[in-house]
Amino acid sequence: MRALMWSTLPLLKIAWRRDRVRLLIWIGVVVGLTVAIAAAFPELYYSAEELDAMAIAMENPAMVAMLGPVFGAANYHMAAAMGNQMVLFSMVLAAVMGVFVVSKHTRHDEEEGILEMIRALPVGRLSTLAATTLLLIIVSVVIALLTGFGLHAISLDGATFFGSMMYGITTGAALIMGGAMCALFAQLSENNRSVMGMSFGVIIGMYLLRGIGDVSFEVLAWMIPLNWLLRTEVYVSNYLWPLGLGLLFSVLVLVSAFYLNATRDLERGLLQARAGKASAHKFAKNPFGFLVKLLRPSLIAWALVSLTLGISYGAVFGDLETFMESLSAIIDMMPNLEGFAIEENFLAVVTMIIAITAVIGPMMQVNRMIDEEKKNRTEPIYARAIQRNTMQVRVLIIACIGITINLLMGGLGLYAGIVSTMNEPIGFFVVLGAVFNYSFAMFFMIGFIMLLGSLHPRISIYAWVYLAYSFMVLYIGSLLNLPTIFGFITPFGHVAQMPIESFNVLASIIMLFMALMMIAIAMNRYRHRDLIG
Repeated sequence: MRALMWSTLPLLKIAWRRDRVRLLIWIGVVVGLTVAIAAAFPELYYSAEELDAMAIAMENPAMVAMLGPVFGAANYHMAAAMGNQMVLFSMVLAAVMGVFVVSKHTRHDEEEGILEMIRALPVGRLSTLAATTLLLIIVSVVIALLTGFGLHAISLDGATFFGSMMYGITTGAALIMGGAMCALFAQLSENNRSVMGMSFGVIIGMYLLRGIGDVSFEVLAWMIPLNWLLRTEVYVSNYLWPLGLGLLFSVLVLVSAFYLNATRDLERGLLQARAGKASAHKFAKNPFGFLVKLLRPSLIAWALVSLTLGISYGAVFGDLETFMESLSAIIDMMPNLEGFAIEENFLAVVTMIIAITAVIGPMMQVNRMIDEEKKNRTEPIYARAIQRNTMQVRVLIIACIGITINLLMGGLGLYAGIVSTMNEPIGFFVVLGAVFNYSFAMFFMIGFIMLLGSLHPRISIYAWVYLAYSFMVLYIGSLLNLPTIFGFITPFGHVAQMPIESFNVLASIIMLFMALMMIAIAMNRYRHRDLIG
């Protein structure tokens, strides 16, 4: 065993040096969001009556499906509300972070040939995975401690030191769980894209099945490992045994990953890739058809995500007026204008969330061209009579198709949820117009990531940082009472909040013009720069 783990600590130091900036950013995001939202909670609920009303609202099946069951409703203090509304969000965010951390140092490095060079040194067969696991554990402990002490420093009403630490430990345990599942999938698949897809698919699947189980089938809820961590009942009961179950599951998954890593060949997965057809379809033999076939899974997946998100938010509309009349703080967060109902104000907020989520898929589809360049797969394409800008235009067309499909599916899902829960539903074209109102801002983001990728593929990551900034400022910034100047830095901050505001023609034209300018610069730069690799 010692030979298998040889040089684990030196590899741990290397992993930290390579990924320290990204890890610090992740830690700041996970801890910062949790603590900042907790600090804003006293501004949301001014009285015990508002907390009691929120406890009733949280028992709505739609809210249970999104945030989990209500714990401590009989004595719903501010800390219990924080735990009920935020712990699942923190857990999912931490689990996603765990996937990124592990995939980067396992299957990604293996696919890039980095592990082959490391294996040529005097290192153990399992040392790379062991170093990654230690890094994952260290990061989870840091997040748990920073979150726990940060929440304790805020001292919400009803919070205890043990409850705050339980919140942090639960978040850290979710990070380990997400990383452990990714480590297992890294042994099964032979490419990093499949590993990431399977990992995120399981996390999303656990979240959705947990929601179904919590609403209608308790046995199903208890079959979901992620739900075990939620049953610690942070700030209410602070149970330790569900936390132990979750950590035991993570340990068993990691042990399986180590066993499979010791038995499989390098750069091979235990699940054999499905053999392709002997002859490609006629549509796939031209460059555009080839790109469509390559990006088809992404198009379908993000369309379903948009549809699911729209249905989830639409299901909340039926109880808005009943459960939010006394929640003056939450109503103040909405862009409320006289003459408009609560549902219309809420629609203005929901459509922004759907739009920011819907643009992720098209941005990934544009980024796919950058990834292909990093892996030296674009050079054989350009060796033929195909111009670089021609490929860029085709990818841009597919991204625009993705934006249209995602917004349409999100709008249809939102309207379906509204119709099923409201006696007098909002009009179909009102909902669809509010959703498509964000298409110009989304097109701006497409132009931005194309520009960064054309300047240099490695800086395209800042487009994702910009998108995350947009979400935090516009959605969470209202909780933190940030100055409005922060919203003007993002294109989504210039979009009219329909249906309570009229369509902003001037802002849309400016965003479209800026997007076209960025695309033109990107195409010119991409045509003249050298391919990397």
